Amino acid sequence: MDIEVLHQTRIEQPRKLLTDKIDKRKRPLNEVQSTSQQNKRYVSFGKEAHKKIKQLISKHQMISESGEPICIRNMELEYENQIVNIKYNSKLDNVRLDAYVRACDEALLGRDGYRKLAAIEARLIREYQIAQRRIEITKSINNQIQIGLFNLDKELDQQPVIDDDELQDDSSRIVVDEQEIGNGVYRSIRSLLKILIPIWSKSILQPGVTINLKLSGDGRNVGRKQNHVMMTVCLLNEKD
Repeated sequence: MDIEVLHQTRIEQPRKLLTDKIDKRKRPLNEVQSTSQQNKRYVSFGKEAHKKIKQLISKHQMISESGEPICIRNMELEYENQIVNIKYNSKLDNVRLDAYVRACDEALLGRDGYRKLAAIEARLIREYQIAQRRIEITKSINNQIQIGLFNLDKELDQQPVIDDDELQDDSSRIVVDEQEIGNGVYRSIRSLLKILIPIWSKSILQPGVTINLKLSGDGRNVGRKQNHVMMTVCLLNEKD
């Protein structure tokens, strides 16, 4: 037997098997002009690649200390000088999402700006996930510190006296619709302090220290017929 020919046949055999598995019904990616069809091809490829990689993870014992196999977050491909990032459904913890929300708020980065940034850097969390987490935070705050209403047109002695406990129970006074534009809205400072003092006690406030608060307000025009005045409260114990 010709050993050299036999050896060459054994080398080319896996290539032939790989060629036989090619789905000839699918056109090459460079011939697919529709963006939606290209995305479907990426999704199909991502699902099949995920199954293969999971098998390799089990084969090579890629597990954590708790015995759980490592997770695949994303797969990055390059096609015609464009980066295609295939993301898998991985659970995002709220701590990480809260960090994104805080960074966007402190940097005054709006939705459109973040979308443009995420389009360049595919590893960033999608904007809709940040927006959804921001809504959850707002609902949580509104449930703990509800919004009360008072009528600006009435005299001070005609205003109803609302206790904090009553405000917590009366959920019908929270929502402000378009017909109540002329009313004032407020949040109770006492309710705010009940939540903030335990947080401040860990780093800012010391036991027995007097809490110093500064009240201020500022107004601005909103449209042609509306003027808003917003009152704020500041903790002076924080100093700088």
